[in-house]
Amino acid sequence: MTVDISHSGAGIWTDYAIKPGTVLHFKNNEIQNKGIVKWRKPNDDNMTYRAGVKFIRGLSIELVPFQWSHYNPYFFN
Repeated sequence: MTVDISHSGAGIWTDYAIKPGTVLHFKNNEIQNKGIVKWRKPNDDNMTYRAGVKFIRGLSIELVPFQWSHYNPYFFN
């Protein structure tokens, strides 16, 4: 799930720990881009994680909402 978004990156919540350095693909209808996980930390419940993703190319705020997908078939909504 997307927690926050800006021109240069986004914060996401996941059910598993994504390693920093992982490249994520995301898309919104006609737009596709990539982002690199820069950091991650467990949430207070110790069952989910928050991660910071830096976009490879800057984005326009019109791209919200969007879906993330990892190279493997993991999807975030």
